Amino acid sequence: MADRSQRLWRVYEKSPVGLKNAVATARGAWDRQRRYGPYFRSHRLALEESQWWTPEHQVVALGERLRRFVHRAATTVPYYRDVFVRLELSSDSIREVEDLRRLPLLDAETVRKEYERLQPEADDAAPAMLLRTPGPENRSVPVPLSEECFQREWAFRWQQLAWHGVRPGERIATLADDPLVVTLGPEPPFWVVNHAEAELLLSHRRLNERTLPLYAERLSAWKPALLHGPPTALAALAEGLRDLDHAPLQPKVVIAEGETLTWEQRAAIELQFQCKAAYFYSNAQMVAHVAECEHGSLHIRPEHSLVELLNERGEPAQPGEPAEIVGTGFGNISFPLIRLRTGDGAVMAERPCVCNRGGLTLRSLTLGAFRPAAAEEPEAAVAEAA
Repeated sequence: MADRSQRLWRVYEKSPVGLKNAVATARGAWDRQRRYGPYFRSHRLALEESQWWTPEHQVVALGERLRRFVHRAATTVPYYRDVFVRLELSSDSIREVEDLRRLPLLDAETVRKEYERLQPEADDAAPAMLLRTPGPENRSVPVPLSEECFQREWAFRWQQLAWHGVRPGERIATLADDPLVVTLGPEPPFWVVNHAEAELLLSHRRLNERTLPLYAERLSAWKPALLHGPPTALAALAEGLRDLDHAPLQPKVVIAEGETLTWEQRAAIELQFQCKAAYFYSNAQMVAHVAECEHGSLHIRPEHSLVELLNERGEPAQPGEPAEIVGTGFGNISFPLIRLRTGDGAVMAERPCVCNRGGLTLRSLTLGAFRPAAAEEPEAAVAEAA
């Protein structure tokens, strides 16, 4: 199978531009079908209402989601059945957020060790796909995702885009480490077009001083409403275009994800593109979701998951205190994870956002801040709210 896959990629590498674009468009059509089904539409509509719920309404809804999720895990997942028996808890013992602290924290090593026993014994929990966690292959874990979980995640993503005025069908430009562009050779073009999703997919590996004028020309012709990618690539593009004295592209928003976003990177991006740079945080385990709104606040989405911010003593952190993000994701019945330590750090904001959307807000978010030294990203930076 691996040899066959490698042969197909070699054929793709040598294909003409038109065929590469056709492959990108075919994959885009497949992605659209998987992402934007009935679960996407129902969650998208529900989020439009729930984002404006009062704090009291949010607390009640959070408790209901928590009770259902934990009860299901305690009765269908072998690992959690054993945990509840060992702690002498019934499946209905966890009824409020405070009760959740009776359960132990879950770390990445335990997930790897107990991988099979963390998968539920339920007929309706069969996964629709696997999404690998980042990192070396011997440390990465394939996370089973239900169809609803996958489409729900895209509903949250599109809600953030709507906050910034991006509408479905508008043009997108993505700086990516995607197989469709990683395999492109040293000569242009360094991008492919996914017509199914109006997306220009650009290789950020090929972005350098020599190729920058070509990127500038292609992006100017494409005129994206949304530009997104990792902060380092976005900042490099912004600084390169500034040095070229290139006219601003002026998308509606630049979304940075996958790394932390520093103040310096944010400033370079916003200065060159003359629009807001907004941050997005999620993970393959689907246990936390943070999105920056149009007012510059980093919102923890309580409809998505229950996020605990725990200080170094394992206690609930106070505003302004460094804390680890510990998540319980409500959306994935195919691989339920309770109180998962993400290894990522955050600082809670002292006051709510002026947008009045529910949930906690963060002052900053730091990838890898609580991971062991060997597992941390090099020179982890801090993503701060605007």
